[in-house]
Amino acid sequence: RKTDPVIFERVCRYALDNDILTYQSIKRVMDTKAYMLNGEEGKHQGKKNRNIQHINIRGKIYYEE
Repeated sequence: RKTDPVIFERVCRYALDNDILTYQSIKRVMDTKAYMLNGEEGKHQGKKNRNIQHINIRGKIYYEE
């Protein structure tokens, strides 16, 4: 194995929490060490917490009218 099992586990958890499903994306997370950015504080966030809140972003309700 080229990757430390502890790091691989963290990358997999990060990928699952952020809906990252492709090999290329997971490899990019490992290469850039993006899994280290959230730390433990971002662990197991719900989808509501990950939604971007901004005045210029239209949501589902805007298009239903």
